[in-house]
Amino acid sequence: MTKMVTEPVEAFIAIGSNIHPETNVPAALERLARQVQLIGVSTFYWAEAMDRPDDSDYLNGVAAIRTTATPRSLKYDILQPIEESLGRLHLDDQLGPRAIDLSLVLYGDLALDEPGLRLPSDDIVRPFVAGPLIELAGDLRLPGCGCMLSTLCTAAARRALRPAGVLSDQLKERFCK
Repeated sequence: MTKMVTEPVEAFIAIGSNIHPETNVPAALERLARQVQLIGVSTFYWAEAMDRPDDSDYLNGVAAIRTTATPRSLKYDILQPIEESLGRLHLDDQLGPRAIDLSLVLYGDLALDEPGLRLPSDDIVRPFVAGPLIELAGDLRLPGCGCMLSTLCTAAARRALRPAGVLSDQLKERFCK
């Protein structure tokens, strides 16, 4: 059962896939849009699998949403079931291949460090999360530290990402009306 907060909160979800990403990313966005208000979709980028040169490249981007679900409910009652419906298995291998990965990286101005839920997410400094997030909210100050998101990831690191131009355009047109 999804727990609610009183007022809608803007949150950001990092999305990644390296197993049939051209199918799984749109399917995840479709399922997400059925449960929360999707208010923005970044450009998606191809990036090499971290520390796994033999794995397929990941397709990564960020979705901006508005929700009344609590952070824990968003993560465990909405995002995790979407992952599971698309074939994601939550295994010990944090860097292994996956059909879909939906990570809550920011939830309003909340700073939180609890078992199983840290906000802002540690992943926020990775170029494949920071780059798309900067596109959606470039002037964002991170909760807890007050630092500008744009200072945590260099422009050079973001330039190393390879835009998935046509697919990004299709996703933006489909989900950002």
